[in-house]
Amino acid sequence: MIDWYKRRILEEFYALFLAVTVLSYFIISRDYLGWAMLSKWALIIIGITGLMTIIATSIDPTVARNSANSFRSIPQQKVLFDLTGCGGYGFGQAICAIFPILIYHIKFGSQSVLIRRILILFVVFLFFVQIRIQVFANILTSFIIIGVSLLGLRRIKTSIIIIVFSFVTAIMIPVHFYSDLLVTASNYFDEKSENYTKLNVNPDADESATTGGRIERYPMLFKAFSEKPIFGDASYISSYYKEVYQGGHLHWMSRLTIWGIFGFLFYIYILRTIFKSVLLLFDKLFIFYYLISIAAFIVLGLLKTVGGRENWIMLFIIIPGLSLLPMKRNQTRN
Repeated sequence: MIDWYKRRILEEFYALFLAVTVLSYFIISRDYLGWAMLSKWALIIIGITGLMTIIATSIDPTVARNSANSFRSIPQQKVLFDLTGCGGYGFGQAICAIFPILIYHIKFGSQSVLIRRILILFVVFLFFVQIRIQVFANILTSFIIIGVSLLGLRRIKTSIIIIVFSFVTAIMIPVHFYSDLLVTASNYFDEKSENYTKLNVNPDADESATTGGRIERYPMLFKAFSEKPIFGDASYISSYYKEVYQGGHLHWMSRLTIWGIFGFLFYIYILRTIFKSVLLLFDKLFIFYYLISIAAFIVLGLLKTVGGRENWIMLFIIIPGLSLLPMKRNQTRN
């Protein structure tokens, strides 16, 4: 594999291994009270990290976003990033996953996590942090995930209808309407910010960095995948270095391309086994909101690269622990 992939995949599996180790400890030991308290403390840490992210991005608007490339082009940003404890690229993705769970506790949690009004303010606060991090795919995914979570299980049919209707409407509306709307929205952001660049129609901008530009990498990856679909691009001396390297921004498709069908199915089997063991901890209602969190993770992987320690910690440790807080509250009373 390309060296970039080797490093990223080893880091991803290392983070996954650590998260599953902690998950296994709590499941085997049945230390549900400790698990619940750990997750509640994690919410406080998430809040502090979010606050420091706002402070850091007020000083330098792109510091959180540039953590994705380890500040190679602007090394002085790393000093600000480390000094403030700013949330990075993975932190923004993890926020997407926690929105459905916070909304679940707002609607059904009996104030076992935080007072309902504080939880509502916390959701608004985290969405603002998401805007400050300036990863447009995260902002868009968060907006959709929050909407679906608010509609809930009873209105799942309504959610599907709204999504389909929005998609059809989006196709029918003239392109110039979007252009005018996006340009107007870009005026609310700093001209030096990434959000301004994403929203403003700029013919000189790097199209490959936009969501549309990333989607165009699917054909590039498919070209490499079709050459060795069974065992993947990493199984031979490939001539598709450029296509596979640039396609690294698409998590699921890039993994399918480099590992092939066999390797990718094994990867999915591992994730499915872990998620299945986590789902056994929840009641039916919580499972619905946890599945929305998983959906956010999957959607982000279709749009960009995902992984890192934050996503695994959120999905396998923090969120399951938050499902146990009502039980902790009841045991404390007894």
